[in-house]
Amino acid sequence: QGAAWTDPEDPGVTFTTVATAEHVTVPAGTFTCVRVEQEYDTVVEGSQDTVHVTVRSWYARGVGLVRDETLEDDTLTSTLVLESYTVE
Repeated sequence: QGAAWTDPEDPGVTFTTVATAEHVTVPAGTFTCVRVEQEYDTVVEGSQDTVHVTVRSWYARGVGLVRDETLEDDTLTSTLVLESYTVE
């Protein structure tokens, strides 16, 4: 928790491990997850305005991505959730 790094391809993008044992419930079940937040600024298409983007991603060991939320200037714009999974 608290680890931070930048994208080697785009130094304007930062990642931070925000939580290491956060419980997340989605249609596929309840998981103990690591939450990573990605942050960057981007120009709004067709204008010169910028928007601050935060992507919150929750990962469960042995499962992978469980939930993903994108916020633009603190407004939730998209959410992805794990519907189901199988372990082989």
